[in-house]
Amino acid sequence: MSDVWVTIMVIGGLIGVWQGAIAMDVPGVVNCHSIASRGLIGRQVFIDMHMIVDAVDVETAHRITEEVEARLEERFSPVRILIHVEPPAYHSDQISYEAQEREEGRMKREG
Repeated sequence: MSDVWVTIMVIGGLIGVWQGAIAMDVPGVVNCHSIASRGLIGRQVFIDMHMIVDAVDVETAHRITEEVEARLEERFSPVRILIHVEPPAYHSDQISYEAQEREEGRMKREG
């Protein structure tokens, strides 16, 4: 029975991650997908995700992922996070965003 409650707590607590409420709010994040999580909020949570970032160099991509990690740690601490970074041109049939949406988002951020 405790496994059921743990699962419910993790799913409930990570709905915000799945809906993008946290990671997608970070400037430079284009898309989050293939998100997996396990653990118990308040004890230890593990989050694994793929993230497309609008970055032309490794330093910028790293800074974006660090900000996402900081926000997730603030919300779900203690947490171990693994982010697989993918470039802005990444394409997959499993992702439902278009290049036009990505370009509009970049234009909004740049002002």
